[in-house]
Amino acid sequence: MLFDISPDEPQPKKKGGKSRARAKAAPPPAEVVAPVLAPYFIGERPIPALGTVDGEYVCADDSCAAGSHDILAEFDGEWTVECALCGTRQRVAAIRDHLKPKGDVFVVSDGRFAGMTLDEISRQPRGPEWLAWAVAEHPRQFVREAVQKHALTVAG
Repeated sequence: MLFDISPDEPQPKKKGGKSRARAKAAPPPAEVVAPVLAPYFIGERPIPALGTVDGEYVCADDSCAAGSHDILAEFDGEWTVECALCGTRQRVAAIRDHLKPKGDVFVVSDGRFAGMTLDEISRQPRGPEWLAWAVAEHPRQFVREAVQKHALTVAG
């Protein structure tokens, strides 16, 4: 207590009489909803993880503390990783040479098929039409050349 109350001070009296207060019905318990984990997106399309890393990092959620993560993105020597169990995302230092290099794979950087390789685009609805358009009319020369090279390797 903040202040001492002396026993000589008058105590508040309790009101007597019948109580007419009705017992209110308790509201129904709130529905428990499992968290929905949003995938990593480029525009409106989810992108696949770059890889996985196990045992190197501990989940940022103390109640989880798992050590298995998906690598979602890499930028400037850091990874964005997502816990494989609870979905908590965090930025961590990248491990050198952990991810296998993709080699000479061309990835489209913008537009409808942003983040996709040319093989992935060819398997999408309207993907073959986009590839045919890109060979002839894409505004960037290096994209036209990459699509032409892809078309030669697929045909030959």
